[in-house]
Amino acid sequence: MLALPLGGAVSLTPVYAQTGAGNGALATDPIAGPIRVADTIKIAVADTDDFGGEFRVEPEGSITVPQLGDIAVHGLTTGAAGSRIAQRLVAAGLLKSAVVRVTIIGRKPREVMVNGAVTNQGRQVVHDGTLLSEVIESAGLQPAADLTRVVINRAGTPMTVDYKQFRNGIANTPEVNPLLEDGDRIYIYSSQPSEGAVRLVGEVKDATKPLLPITTGTTVGQIIQQSGGITDYADRSGIYLIRGGLRIPVAYEAILRGTPGSDIVLKDRDEVHIPRLERPHAITVAGAVHNPSTYPLNTPTTLLQAVALAGGPQEGARSNQVLLRRQAPNGTVLTRTMNMERDADAAVPLQDGDYIEIPYARRSNSGANVGGVVGILSGLAVLFGGHR
Repeated sequence: MLALPLGGAVSLTPVYAQTGAGNGALATDPIAGPIRVADTIKIAVADTDDFGGEFRVEPEGSITVPQLGDIAVHGLTTGAAGSRIAQRLVAAGLLKSAVVRVTIIGRKPREVMVNGAVTNQGRQVVHDGTLLSEVIESAGLQPAADLTRVVINRAGTPMTVDYKQFRNGIANTPEVNPLLEDGDRIYIYSSQPSEGAVRLVGEVKDATKPLLPITTGTTVGQIIQQSGGITDYADRSGIYLIRGGLRIPVAYEAILRGTPGSDIVLKDRDEVHIPRLERPHAITVAGAVHNPSTYPLNTPTTLLQAVALAGGPQEGARSNQVLLRRQAPNGTVLTRTMNMERDADAAVPLQDGDYIEIPYARRSNSGANVGGVVGILSGLAVLFGGHR
């Protein structure tokens, strides 16, 4: 949403788009693919330095261009994005005509996680068109891998694949060798006889199987992944293992980072506990955003990221007059006006209990925004007792 100073980037496939008063948009893009979330793009407007710069595409799929506000670019070619920006410059009366150059200069690698009966567990970088077979074979299958039960967990939804059909040459279809997506979690079960079972207690996304079988080498990280991962309300720093009456802390964040020696190999009758935060840390985003609500505050979050969580500003929202309300230790509520068009304000870290409100372009006298109030009340109910 905001221009970020990102030095050292190398320009790729420059594409031009032009528009003007009375002119149709012209755009060609024979090389570059569509722009994605988390891409860094460079914008150059001919004959002026006022509107250009380097921009990060935020989670809601938009960037923020000075004096233009949010512009949705996710899924557009660089040529189409340039055309859209040029049209906005002309429509806003900032230029009579505009020639805009858009370039993709940075792209976050897509990653998947592979665990289970493979030799090399952990993250793998994928690209457009990466198939399940490429990732599995790269990870190296263990002899006891059960290829009939390869589970891909995608955005919390598990999908079981009979990969054995592909590997044995029986079938070569998307059902047995699907394309992978960024963030997929792949788990390959083992056909080894069970060495017992462990109990999984607490905040996991799939709590339907609290007692899970283990085989040789099954770890805490793997068993949590089998259950879809932890929920937004889990106490990430409070996860622990009970073994023979002893309580053993689990370094969950280190496990996610793949830090050697951080994961724990499970034994029969172990219990893995993922406690719920006694009082979930939360922030509230209200006003002219697409999804006003209360959101968990589990990891360091900036003002810009919080607005992105809420779906981004609505068209015409006054992003330069955002109200940040925070309770001081003495109970006094402090209100500060933030300008999200300034990097320093956009990067302000939020605290538990912060209330963010983005003013609408125009406020009617008829009362509060009902949809926004309902969204916030629903979020509060989930955070403070409604989620189980």
